[in-house]
Amino acid sequence: MSESRSWRGWGVQIQVDGPAALLEGLAYQVPPCGVFCHPVDSPTVRFEWDALRHFWVRYPDEECVLDLESALALEVATHSPQCLFVHAGTVRYRGRALVIPGVSRAGKSTLVEALVRRGTTYYSDEYAVFHPDGRVLPYPRKLSLRATPERPQGLSRQPESLGWEPQMGPIPLGWILDCRYTGRHDLQSISPGESLLSLFANAVAARSRAKALFHSLSKALDGVSALRGVRAEADDAAAWIMDWLKA
Repeated sequence: MSESRSWRGWGVQIQVDGPAALLEGLAYQVPPCGVFCHPVDSPTVRFEWDALRHFWVRYPDEECVLDLESALALEVATHSPQCLFVHAGTVRYRGRALVIPGVSRAGKSTLVEALVRRGTTYYSDEYAVFHPDGRVLPYPRKLSLRATPERPQGLSRQPESLGWEPQMGPIPLGWILDCRYTGRHDLQSISPGESLLSLFANAVAARSRAKALFHSLSKALDGVSALRGVRAEADDAAAWIMDWLKA
């Protein structure tokens, strides 16, 4: 028998319809910082379980979705009416945010975890969320590291175990690190204009909300230090980055 559950967060309301057994795990799939709520006549988006083909269908566009958790996060990032979402890892250090923009599988989570072990506070391993005034909000989903030969079971940690606390709010942007893993270390300073393009290139709503994004990110970049290049293994890179943050 199909049931419905509605969730609201970041100014977005989502309805999910499906078997009760599947909906029991929905609390672990919805984005952070939201609540379950009463349904409305016109939610932002609705997902319905297709029992015949074993995937979710997104309405009104009738798109097929296999990974509901990622799909819910993308809906929030795309449709949030105020906040602007950039694909990035984010940590807090001395009251400011270090943002590490990058696509999926760029090594953001591994580097964020290594930085947290060296004294920073976890804000996100998926999105840097920008308030319209340019400050960075936490997006505290659980940090997940993929399985590797050295770590066959992978790793999953709750944000509270990484220093995040519910009362933590928006903070100024302090640093941007646009890097990818190659096994060697070579990072160079970049200009504010290059920093803006780096964030813009990884923004979820770069096309649909370009003007708001440009306005918010331009505010955020005042006085920010930024580097671009390639990095070594996460532990070695994190040690170097911490020296940079302390300079």
